[in-house]
Amino acid sequence: MTRPQIAIGTSVAGAQGEPLGHVGAVYVDNATGRPAWVAVQGRRDTVIVPVELSRFDGATLHIPFDDERLRTAPKHDQETLISYAQGDEFARHYGLLSRSPAGMASPPDPGTPAMVRSEEQLRTGTVNVIVGRARLETFVVTENRTFVIPVRRQEVRLVYDAVPGDEQVIAEADPSENVREVVLHAEQVLFSTRVVPVERVRMVRRVHTTGQVVRTELRSERIDTEHTDDHQET
Repeated sequence: MTRPQIAIGTSVAGAQGEPLGHVGAVYVDNATGRPAWVAVQGRRDTVIVPVELSRFDGATLHIPFDDERLRTAPKHDQETLISYAQGDEFARHYGLLSRSPAGMASPPDPGTPAMVRSEEQLRTGTVNVIVGRARLETFVVTENRTFVIPVRRQEVRLVYDAVPGDEQVIAEADPSENVREVVLHAEQVLFSTRVVPVERVRMVRRVHTTGQVVRTELRSERIDTEHTDDHQET
């Protein structure tokens, strides 16, 4: 079953179901690729809350924290990524990480020389930003269409019918010229246009995932030993 994705603008509710604001940014764990933190934009300010203890029902993100816990949460600029140190600070605030972690190594013997080596580590994440707007726009296209409409019209033809012999009589007048008129009718095409709905057009948003290569320089410390011989021969 596909897990619903937390989107920008999702409503956020507190431990008692009270509205706390909406999601302003989603921070993804680089190791798992899943949302780890979200920025909740409330009436007063924006705070970071963990997704681990939250429940998303597809419409609302339910977090088990009240307004007081959010008010005292460490501050963070939602336009920047969350560093490892900030992630640990958030985790301690929400009880995900002990303030005095157990299992830490015992401090070195003061009599034993020791040094702490540090190195830079790369932490990546994603922030949802608005990059463009899409809109549906209608415009009029005029095209020529050809239709064949059947029409009728009257025509005249001569029809000769012979008079039967028993009906033939002697005409009283000589043959003469005569004219008879007949009114002819024809159909003409009448047409008009009207606007009718023919189809619906929808705008569907889909998420496309692509890989983006990040290159950077990481520095690390190296520890070496240097021996100095203080003994001098006389």
